Amino acid sequence: MNWFWKHKIFSIFMLLLFLIIGYIIWFAFIFTGITDDKYGKYIFRYDYYGDSVFEYELLDDSDIHNYVYVHALVHDYVKEGEDIFFTYVNGTFDDGFCYYDKNLYLGKINLKKNILENNINIHLYPNTYKLLSDLSSTEKKWLNTYSHKCPERKNR
Repeated sequence: MNWFWKHKIFSIFMLLLFLIIGYIIWFAFIFTGITDDKYGKYIFRYDYYGDSVFEYELLDDSDIHNYVYVHALVHDYVKEGEDIFFTYVNGTFDDGFCYYDKNLYLGKINLKKNILENNINIHLYPNTYKLLSDLSSTEKKWLNTYSHKCPERKNR
């Protein structure tokens, strides 16, 4: 066998080996839940698919058969004592990720009571809000793009 064919076979073998190892790592990453942080009945899931400009999604795990999405556009979160604070944009992913308004809200999960509080007053926790409210240029650009605004909700 001449050098050309040996080189071709080796290149194809290395490419296939790379793909197989990549898929094994990808499946291990997804199915082990490395990116999920569970606090009580709430789960912060990292957006490992990269289909949202924001880092996390907040899920409610109280139904054993399926997760309920609480907030699809969570920017960041931090644990302080017996509480989890997080910042989020009011939005959804029903027809692709979109926002209803551009405001960055502060939410809190009380771990002792396992209760979620939405849109809490940022003046009650100014340092925490400042820590969690630093949007990246990509997030700011996404929020300022009108095509990412959700259509108005229809009353039923």
